Amino acid sequence: MKVTAFHENADYTPILIDLIAKSATPLAVVETDFAADSSGFSTSKFERWYDEKYGVTKRTCAWVKVHVACGSNQHRDGRADSGKNVRDAPQFKPLLNQTAKSFTVKEFSADNAYASQANFEAVADVGGTLYAAFKTTTTGAIGGLFEKMFHYFRFSATSTRATTTSAATSKACSVRSSGSSAIRCDPRRTPR
Repeated sequence: MKVTAFHENADYTPILIDLIAKSATPLAVVETDFAADSSGFSTSKFERWYDEKYGVTKRTCAWVKVHVACGSNQHRDGRADSGKNVRDAPQFKPLLNQTAKSFTVKEFSADNAYASQANFEAVADVGGTLYAAFKTTTTGAIGGLFEKMFHYFRFSATSTRATTTSAATSKACSVRSSGSSAIRCDPRRTPR
């Protein structure tokens, strides 16, 4: 069997995903913080279609979108799920569940594409906290854990801006250096 035939056969996908999961399990003792994101990869195949509006045949490079969860401390663990034209938020829960099978999840960081009530609750259900950015149009009005984290995020962002003017506040808030965009702020240590 040719190597390219192996990669194109969908029957091998579960085997490859299982190998990725098993190769990361030795890190379970040190990895409790994770980050999720998505990315697109172009392929060497092209898609063609006929554009009725302009009466021409168009062509574009085919691409694959992958959703990845990896450990924030060791940057090694990877869980991947793919889908071309899917939104990011619905892909988070399968990544979280796959990660929680082998790891204790304390924190999960993600960008605003993953901020949804279902995702905040899913991370809380496995004993962790989701630190996700929010879109500028978000109000937090849906309530529950989503609203709580929305206000926490807004408070943290305001407190972080204050670090340029107050040394005492800068001790209370800090940006994580692990490469994620999560902002940590302890309201008990913020000066009054």
